[in-house]
Amino acid sequence: MSAPSADRFDMSLCPADHGAFQIKHLQEATVANITLSNCPNFNGGAHDNSDLSFVPWQLHGAHLFGLNSLGSTRIDERSGKAKSAEKNPCTWERNPKWVKLTPEEKAAKRKRGEKIETYYIGWGEWEGGVKKQAKGRYGVCLTRSGFFVLDIDTHHGVDGNETFANWLSELGIPNDFQTFTVATGTGGFHYYFQLPRIFQETEIRKATDLLPGIDVFPSGQFVVGPGTTRTMPDGSIARYEVSRDLPIAEMPQPLVDALVDKLRAANKIVDPEEKARQEEQRREAEARRKHRREHPEEYPDTTLSDGQRRMVDQLLSEMSSLPDGQRHAGIFSLAHSIGKITGWDQEDYVLPQVLEAAWLSGHEADCAEKDARNGYNAGAALFVDYREQNRIQRELERKPNRQREDDPTVPQNEKQELPPLTGEFFNDGGVASAYQDARKGELVSVNEWNSWARFSPQHGVWKKTNSSEIVSDLLDWYRAEVYPALKEQLRAEAEAVKDDPTEKEEQEKRAKKLLAKAGGYLNLTPCRNATGVAFGRLMRSADLFDADKDVLHINGTAIDLRTTAIRPATPEDYFTASGSRLVDEVDPSFKSELFELILGAFLPETREYMQVLIGSALTGHQPNPAGLFFLQADGDNGKSTFADVFKALLGGYSEQIDSDILLNSQNSKTFANIRVKGKRFIPIEELPKNGQLDSKASKGLAGTKSLTGAHKGVDEETFDVQATFLINTNYKLKVSETDRGTRKRLKLIPMPYTFLPQDEYDEQVARWHREGRREELTIKPQDPRLDGAEDNPEILKAALAWALEGARKFYANGKRILPETPAMKAAKREWLSSQDRISLWWDEFIIEDEDSFCLVLDLHESYERSVLAGGSNQRPEAQRQFMEMLKSHDNFKAAGAEHFQNKRVPKALSGKQSLWTPEKQDHWDEPEKRIRRAKAVASFVKGIRFKTDEDFDKEAAAQEAEEKAQALSQLPGIITIPDEEAVDDLTPADA
Repeated sequence: MSAPSADRFDMSLCPADHGAFQIKHLQEATVANITLSNCPNFNGGAHDNSDLSFVPWQLHGAHLFGLNSLGSTRIDERSGKAKSAEKNPCTWERNPKWVKLTPEEKAAKRKRGEKIETYYIGWGEWEGGVKKQAKGRYGVCLTRSGFFVLDIDTHHGVDGNETFANWLSELGIPNDFQTFTVATGTGGFHYYFQLPRIFQETEIRKATDLLPGIDVFPSGQFVVGPGTTRTMPDGSIARYEVSRDLPIAEMPQPLVDALVDKLRAANKIVDPEEKARQEEQRREAEARRKHRREHPEEYPDTTLSDGQRRMVDQLLSEMSSLPDGQRHAGIFSLAHSIGKITGWDQEDYVLPQVLEAAWLSGHEADCAEKDARNGYNAGAALFVDYREQNRIQRELERKPNRQREDDPTVPQNEKQELPPLTGEFFNDGGVASAYQDARKGELVSVNEWNSWARFSPQHGVWKKTNSSEIVSDLLDWYRAEVYPALKEQLRAEAEAVKDDPTEKEEQEKRAKKLLAKAGGYLNLTPCRNATGVAFGRLMRSADLFDADKDVLHINGTAIDLRTTAIRPATPEDYFTASGSRLVDEVDPSFKSELFELILGAFLPETREYMQVLIGSALTGHQPNPAGLFFLQADGDNGKSTFADVFKALLGGYSEQIDSDILLNSQNSKTFANIRVKGKRFIPIEELPKNGQLDSKASKGLAGTKSLTGAHKGVDEETFDVQATFLINTNYKLKVSETDRGTRKRLKLIPMPYTFLPQDEYDEQVARWHREGRREELTIKPQDPRLDGAEDNPEILKAALAWALEGARKFYANGKRILPETPAMKAAKREWLSSQDRISLWWDEFIIEDEDSFCLVLDLHESYERSVLAGGSNQRPEAQRQFMEMLKSHDNFKAAGAEHFQNKRVPKALSGKQSLWTPEKQDHWDEPEKRIRRAKAVASFVKGIRFKTDEDFDKEAAAQEAEEKAQALSQLPGIITIPDEEAVDDLTPADA
C-alpha cells in the first residue's frame, strides 16, 4: 500500500488497519498556521485506541480524551465558582506535566509511598479510568485527528436537517453522504469528513448557526464522541449513537467551496496577519504588566495595601495563563475574587488590568471582556472595607458627639425615640428591635425569596436587597443614632452624680462596661448577627407584593385601572414592578399624532379590539376569552413597533421570552415557564419557519389558572398566570391539533399594510395607477419620526392613555375582551384550514351520506396516504388518535356521523359499505390493493362515504365554472378603474 498524500486519507483501508494508518498519516501530515492547543491532548501523538471497546473503529487513530461533564456552565455569582463544567476535559488527562511510567517505575513509586500520576499518551490503557471518572464520556480532537464535522441541530424550534437538505439541493449535492455519521440523541447529526486541505492551512472560528441549525466547529476544537451519554434539562438521557458505520469520506468539493464562502461572509476565517498582530499585542501587554509590577510608582496612585496588591498580581498572573477549556469559568472566578478584594473604589485602577489579563489568556476578546466585567462587578458588590469600619470606630471614640445629618451617604430617617440604653439593650435582640422600629414600613424580609426587600421612595417600588447592604445600613444607623445617644446619656448621668467619690467611681465603672458592650456593634460581625434576628422578625410572604390586579404602577404613580384614578405610590402598595420611567405624568386624555400613526398599522375594524386587549394586559387578569394573540405579516408592517412600545411602557410588568415556549421540542419548558411568573405582558418575537405549535404548552399559557416552572438549581413552584401573550411573526405556526380547545385559543390579528420609504411608496402608487389596479391600496409611507418609538416619551404617554381607555372598556365589558372581528375570523380560518390535516383529508376523500358507512381501517389508511402525500415532516397519527381527532372535528359533527367500535353492522346498512379503492384514483401511484369488506362485527363510521369518480368529476366541473366566472370579472368595464385624479387625491390615511 502506497503512503497517502499529506492532504488526503485513503479511506479504502479496511477497519482493522484504519487506526495504525491514521497514526502514520498524522505523523506525516502538517497543519500550518493553526493553533492546536485547544485540544487537551495537545502534547501527545495520535493514539491507537483499538483496545477501547466503546470507541468505533473509525476513531482508533484519533486524538481522544475523557470528559468530566456535558452541559452549560453555571457560575455562582456570590462565590464566583463554576457549578458545572461545559464539556470539561478530565483534569487527570489534561495536565501536561504528567508522563508515562513503565510498570517498573510504578512499582518503585508504590514501594516508596509516592503518588502515581496518570499519563495521557497511550490513554487506551485507561479504559477503566475513563469509564469510572469520565462516566464513559469522551471527546474527539478534530483538527489534530484530521477530521472535519458538520453539526446539524434541531434545537429552539429550528430543524437543521431540513435546512441542510435545502442547502444541499441548492448546491446540487445529493443528500446521501456515504461517510461516518453520528446521531446526537436530540434529532441532530454529526457528519464526519476528512479535513479538507484548505482547513489544514486556514484557521476558522466557531460558527454557530452558520445556517439555521447548522454549526461548524473551530480549528482545534473537539466534538463529543459516539457512545457518550448526556442528561437533558428535562431529565431524559440522550446518547450519541453511530448512525452510519462507514469509513470517514472526503467532503464533496462543492460543499467545501460553499462552506468557505459562508465562513468568509460570517467573518469566521482567521486572517494570519491579524492573528500575528494580536500575538504581538499580547506580548506587548505582558511586557506592560511586568513593568507595572516592577515599577508601581510610575502608575496612578492607588490605596491598595501591599497585601491586596500581591494578591491581585497573583490572581492576574493565573488569569493570563489559563488553559483552554477553563477560560470562561476561570476568568469569571478570578475576576470575582479580585473585585471582592478591591471593591468599586479601585475600579479605574484594577479593572483595566483584569481586562488585559483576560485577553492575554487567549480567550476570544468579546467573551473575555464580558466574563471579566461580570466577574469583577459581582465580586465588587460583596466588597467590605474592614479598614474603613475600624477607622469609623476609632473616630467615634475620639469624637463621641459628632453628628452626621449632613452626610448624604447616610439615610436621613426621622429620629426615633430609643428605648432605655441599658445593658439589656446591647444584645442582638435589643439592637434588632430598635432597628426594626427605625426602618418600619420600608424594610421587610421575604420568605420565598430568602432575601431582604427595601422600599425605594424615588421609584415607588420594593427591591430585593443584598444582606450586606442591610448590615451596612444597620451599622450606619447605629453609629449615627444609637452610639452618640449612649454617649450623651452617659454624659448626663456623669453630670448628675454628686461629688461622692464612691458613687462617681461606680458610675464610671458602669459607663466603661456599657461602652465596651455597646462598642461591639461598631463592628460588622455583631451587626450581621443583629440583622439575622431582624430578618426572622420581619418575615413576610411574597404573595404580599403586586397583589392588586386592578392597579398599575407607572414611575411612582399608582393607577386604578377600573376608574383611571391616580395617586402617589406608597410602601403599602407593595409594588415590585413599574412601568417606563420616561412617562413623567399620567394623563388619561393625552393624544399624540405619532401614536396614531402606529395604530394605522391595524385595520380600522380591529383597532378597538386591540385597544381592549392591551387594556386587559395592563391588569393582572388574563384575557377572557383566553388566547394567544398573533400579529402575523411579512416585514415592515408595524407589528414590532407596536409591540416594542408597549413592552417599553410596561417595563417591569413585561418580559420578552423565546419562542421555544410555544413550540414542539424535546427540551423541558420548566425554565422558560418561570419567566412568565408575575408578568402581565409577554411579547414573543419571530417564530421560526415551519415551527410546530405545542398544543399542551399553549393551553398552559392561555386560559389555565396556574403554571409550574423553576429557576435552574431551584425547586419547581406553581404560580398563577396573568399574562397576555402577543406574538410577532413573519411565519404562521403549524397546528396539527384539531380540538376546539386549541383552536379557540389562537387569535390572528391581520396586519395588511406594508410601510415603505416615501420614494418607494410614491413609485408604487404611480405604478398601480398605470397598471389599472383596482384593489385597495395596502401600502403606506414610512414616517422617520417613529424610529426609536419605544424611547419617545410623547408616544409612551399617548400609548398609556389609549391603553387605559382600553382597560376601562375591559372592566365595563365584565372583564372580557371584544369578540373577534370578521377580518380576524377570516384570517384565522385561512390559517387553520391550511393546517388542519383532518379537513384537508376530508375535503379530498370524504362526502356526507347518511345511508352509507366506512370501515375505520379504510378511513385511517386513506388519511395516512393523504398526510404522506402532502409532504408533512410529521408522521400520521395512529388509528386510535386519528379517530379521537375525527370524532371531535367540526366536519364529523356537522355530517351527523356516528362511530361504532366492534359492533354488528345493522341490517339497514347491509350492502351500503363505501369501499376504499385507492387503485382507482390515478393520483396514487401504487400497486393494486385488496379491497376490505365489512364482516358481521366491525369498527365503522356511519353517515359518510368515500368520494367516487363521479364526485370528482362534479367538483372539477364546478371549479372550471368558477374560474370562467372569475376570468369574466377581470374584463375591462366590469369594474370601474379609478381615474388619475382620484388616485392622486388619496392621502396616506385614506390609503
